[in-house]
Amino acid sequence: MCVKCGASNKRPGGQKCEECWLLEQAPEVQEMAAEKRLACVPEPLRRAVVPATEWPVGRRWCAGCQSFRRLTECTKSRCSACASLANWDSYLRRTYTIHGRPFTGEDYKILFKEQDGKCRICGRRSIGKRMATDHDHNSNEVRGLLCPGQEWGCNYAILGKIKDVAMARRIVAYLEENFAHSVIKS
Repeated sequence: MCVKCGASNKRPGGQKCEECWLLEQAPEVQEMAAEKRLACVPEPLRRAVVPATEWPVGRRWCAGCQSFRRLTECTKSRCSACASLANWDSYLRRTYTIHGRPFTGEDYKILFKEQDGKCRICGRRSIGKRMATDHDHNSNEVRGLLCPGQEWGCNYAILGKIKDVAMARRIVAYLEENFAHSVIKS
């Protein structure tokens, strides 16, 4: 039995059921699970609304992932993961462009896959947060996805501090010069 909710369907090798485990994961993991749930429902069978009289006790229909979710997990007609995905997609469309058109959540996924889920600068994976959408601040055109952390993330710690290409060249020259000297001294 799940140690959190008492359900009989524990995850293999775990102490909790899939739902309790998932609610403790990063939003990115919850969103991927919602997308998997939706992918299991064929297009012709999808329903925007399911009458409340058909909801199981303690559950609500999520129009986003087409499944019944716990009441505590839902806001209006969507579960928290689907609501987060919809809000994020709307933000991307309003904020960024790619090839002169709005940048979407689908575009982000394509770029993420092209970059193998890694930061375009340092090659690290972001854990627990979406990759930052790096863009030209004049045109809002997306350049790539970077690690988002404010302390070590390439989006803030590196690009946020570099003012222009000339400064970037000076940084590279400094590193090359000092790296060469430190190697010689070793």
